[in-house]
Amino acid sequence: MVYTQSVGRHQPECGGRCLVANVSGDNFSNVSLVLIIIPTVLWMVYVAPHLWQHMSALLPIAGGVLFVCSVVALYSARCIEPGILPVRDVEGQTTVGGYSKKVVVLGDKTSELEQYRAKFVRETGNAVERFDHFCPWVGNVVGVRNYRHFVLFLTATNLLSLLVLLTTLLTAMSKASAFPTGGFGAYMDAHTGHALVMVCLLVYVSVILLCVGGLWFYHLQLVCSNKTTNEDIKQTLERHNPYDRVRCRTQCTAMCQSRLK
Repeated sequence: MVYTQSVGRHQPECGGRCLVANVSGDNFSNVSLVLIIIPTVLWMVYVAPHLWQHMSALLPIAGGVLFVCSVVALYSARCIEPGILPVRDVEGQTTVGGYSKKVVVLGDKTSELEQYRAKFVRETGNAVERFDHFCPWVGNVVGVRNYRHFVLFLTATNLLSLLVLLTTLLTAMSKASAFPTGGFGAYMDAHTGHALVMVCLLVYVSVILLCVGGLWFYHLQLVCSNKTTNEDIKQTLERHNPYDRVRCRTQCTAMCQSRLK
């Protein structure tokens, strides 16, 4: 699909092939990219050569593949239109927050936002189908069309972090074994810069796994129950979840659908 005009704060980019949210104050997608690139480059320079020579060439290759997957998924979630619905204001009706009530208009049919599990997102000025949340680290709303890319971004980033953590730890232990009397401390005295980089990598990816790893598992639970973050936080499906189908179909619904209707 080629977009020819802006929709809310989503603007056409790449010749109209993408519809990108213009939310400069709440867009940290470039920061996310830097936070992925810097540790990966350090790992490739200081750890990967040792893995290639002494362990397995598959480990650096796997790291490169996961890095590419993480970056591609990040910008896919950033640039893909999240599932914008055409809406109009309902005259004389307001929401709890004092905003005009919105209804979905598709052809001659008018529907409530709840029918599409949608929400009007103030950050982008659009109603998004199967609204999950607005993610400043992606720089876009996460909805029905880009949710799979958001989950794939979390998956690739966590697997890359886990790979960097384990291989850096193994490399540090291997380097320390060359100094049987002083261990890693002796290695640090002999190769201070190299050792400090590995220590920084270990600390950094540990923090990433604690933060992003928890978010990853949370969204895997949501995928399994076919709920959105918005529905889970507001507990709108606490008593009965009509979207929780047979488990093997639930994951397909959350990850493969591009429209609910």
